[in-house]
This record gives sequence, C-alpha cells and structure tokens, in this order.
Amino acid sequence: MSRRTAEAMKKSSRSGSLGYDEVIDFDQIRKERREKRKEKLEKKKPAEKDALTRRKAAKRRRFMILCTAGILFVSAVVVSAGINLWNLHQEKQETQAALDALMQKQAELKNELSQLDNEEYIEQEARSELHMIFPGEIMYVIPTESIAANEEVLPEESDAKPE
Repeated sequence: MSRRTAEAMKKSSRSGSLGYDEVIDFDQIRKERREKRKEKLEKKKPAEKDALTRRKAAKRRRFMILCTAGILFVSAVVVSAGINLWNLHQEKQETQAALDALMQKQAELKNELSQLDNEEYIEQEARSELHMIFPGEIMYVIPTESIAANEEVLPEESDAKPE
C-alpha cells in the first residue's frame, strides 16, 4: 500500500465510518487536504504578508524619497556652482575690459609725459588748451557747433534791433 492510502485508511478507521472493505476516493481526499492547507496558509500569510508588504513598501518609499532628495541636493549644488562660475566669468571680462582701458590711458599718459620735454609740444598745448599767443599775433577763435547754433539765434535778434 502506498503512504497515501494508508493515511486515508487511518482517517477512516479513526472516524469509524469506513471499514477496510469500503472504497476510498483518493481524489476527493486530496482536494480536501489541499483546501485545508490553503485555508491554513491564507489565515497565517495574509497578516504576515500584508505586514511585510507594508514594511517593504515603506522602506522603498523612504529609499526613493532619500534618493530623490539626494539627487535634488546634488543638482542644486551643481547648478549653484555653475551660476557662480558664470558670474565670475562675466566679472572677469568686465575687469579685463577696464584693465585694457586703463592700460591704454597709461600708455597715452606716458607718451604725454615723454613729450613734456619737447618745446614744440609745450607750445602747441599752450595755444590749444590755454589759448595763449605770442605778442603781436592775432587769435582767431572758430566757434564749435554748439556755439554756432547759439549764434544763429543771436543774429536774428540783432536784426530786429536797430543800430
């Protein structure tokens, strides 16, 4: 006899309903056992499985939140550094332009300083900047555009006045 048949016989002998001469339906007994096992597993596992699933889901959520926060933090640091670098580059360009202008002015001032020993340069500067002339010379002043615009208004007024 197989093990299953022996078990089935023991069950039937315990219950007292079946004897050795009765026919045993093994398929039905297997189905009953499977159903009982399923019921026991369902009673035990849902509570355990549900709690484990909740814990795992909570851990996954925490992990995803921490990963997202970490990625956002690193992104913010990188973007901040990039913006700072760009601002420093702009400031460097502005400072370089100011330095170039100052170096050009310095070159002009050195050139002017070297010409201060030259008498012709001193004479030219005295005539143009200070409007100085030698004795006996006549100075002619040519009006600039802004002065010429003002003088055009004045002659019209002077035409209106009798002389």
